[in-house]
Amino acid sequence: MRRVAKTDSVLQLGGAPIPTDRRKLKQIFWLGNLGLLSYLIFFNNATVSIERLGYSFLLLVAIMLPSWFWVSGRSHGLPIFPLYCLSFFPAYAIPLCRGDSRFAQYTELQITNGVLTVVGYLFLATLIWQQCTNRNLKPEPYVREIDPRGFKLMIFLLSTGLIFEIGSAVLGDSRGGAYQAFRGYVQNSSRLAIFVLFFQMGAQQLGKIRMWMVILITTGLVVRQAASIVLANTFPVVGLALAGFFLGSGKMPWKSLMTVVGMIILLHSGKAEMRSIYYREGVTITLADYPAFFAEWLAKGVAGLVKGETSEGVKVQSAKERSALLPLLLQVQKMTGTEVPYLDGVSYGYLPSMLVPRIITKDKAVSHISNMIMAIHYGVLTMENVWFTSIAFDLVIEAYANYGYGGVAGLAIIMGLFLGLVTLGTTGVPLFSFRFLLGILVLSAVISSNNTMGVFMTSSWQGFLALTTLAFIIMRKGPNPLYANPEKMAGGGREGAQDEGLRLGLSGAEDGEQRAEAGSERHTGVSHQLEEKPERHQRPTRFVYGEGRKDANTDKD
Repeated sequence: MRRVAKTDSVLQLGGAPIPTDRRKLKQIFWLGNLGLLSYLIFFNNATVSIERLGYSFLLLVAIMLPSWFWVSGRSHGLPIFPLYCLSFFPAYAIPLCRGDSRFAQYTELQITNGVLTVVGYLFLATLIWQQCTNRNLKPEPYVREIDPRGFKLMIFLLSTGLIFEIGSAVLGDSRGGAYQAFRGYVQNSSRLAIFVLFFQMGAQQLGKIRMWMVILITTGLVVRQAASIVLANTFPVVGLALAGFFLGSGKMPWKSLMTVVGMIILLHSGKAEMRSIYYREGVTITLADYPAFFAEWLAKGVAGLVKGETSEGVKVQSAKERSALLPLLLQVQKMTGTEVPYLDGVSYGYLPSMLVPRIITKDKAVSHISNMIMAIHYGVLTMENVWFTSIAFDLVIEAYANYGYGGVAGLAIIMGLFLGLVTLGTTGVPLFSFRFLLGILVLSAVISSNNTMGVFMTSSWQGFLALTTLAFIIMRKGPNPLYANPEKMAGGGREGAQDEGLRLGLSGAEDGEQRAEAGSERHTGVSHQLEEKPERHQRPTRFVYGEGRKDANTDKD
């Protein structure tokens, strides 16, 4: 490993140039901070004390510090941990500034302890993560990767995911172990396809027909997963689509993002009443019922936002109230050790069995078993309704419920180290290599795991198994372009990074061979220079994916 010099050049992920320079990214970072700060100060109805406002600012600093390390070039690779930290803003920073009535039952000292617990967790995890990611791995001469021009393969994986979801809607989800194991493979394979296809869409490598084909299939996948009335199921798909488009274009699709956020808020406000209706025994939803089902959901969501109550007169929680985890953390800290004992690892005891495929063991625990245990332990839910309502105890709350402050510190070390090593693995490799796609799957798991360790580990493990299978079936080993010119990982001018992008083979599916020929003609000077200065290993002289793969073995010789 070697440390990388700071640069304000074109943003690079693992050495692969993204069409966004760091100066522009820093501007977005500071504007985003200004927007979040303004929200905390001006866009809350309740009058809060200066002390509470100061707590929110402290949380904001801890939340945004990893993002600053990344945009300033002090950390490299895929920004898995910074995106994970952003989820703490609505869960912990916002509740302090809107005068939540639930805080009235806690003293200022208890609130201070809760805030410092989260801040300490974020700072400690950030320190470890940054130490792992302030360098790049030395590029390997050969990597295993998916051919980014394989549109037919990617659309097949995406379509298979949709077909599987439709089959689940028709046949039901109560199937055996083989079905559940296959389901994990299909879901994670389709998520990889979403990232690749939306990357190509952002890079304008798909025609209009293919673009709309991808959008329609992805929309169908989101609709089917939202029909479970668990909106969190849709977050990985939507998040990977937005991330892939941003990395391919260098531009954030703000209109699409605002539309998605507005739709989530609308559906969220009507979610509780929809569950009370459709989670009853004997109530089923068929594909033919979807239009009426979602029309009813939207109507209840509008009524909830306008009136603040359901059609039955029951007050509903807003999206901010449902996403707030700080009051739940304060409840756990107040009760643990006095009213209820520490769990002492009970919620972690099911983790080993969760890693065993259900096809092997029929007694495998559900991934949300830890949420159910804590909901009952702290009296949030009863045995009767725990199967119909899910409470989002996150990783920090679960760690404290088991081992107190020591558990939170241990969690910070584990998460900082794990996410740091996974992020480090995304450096020195192309965007469609095994290591980078593994980082994408971990990112998908962590941004959707506003939940316990069981959910996070199960999602990550299933993604790893699916990717490993794909590695043997569809991935091919070929020369690593970053190994041929590793100084590109340290930055370089915009022109140099654009040249590197050509060598990475970011070409369309149909005209790949023509672009490959153009790329080889454009870079003959680089090839001659490599031939004149050979080093220890034979370096590849052509760097366009899809071309010269048959010569990979001869390159090794």
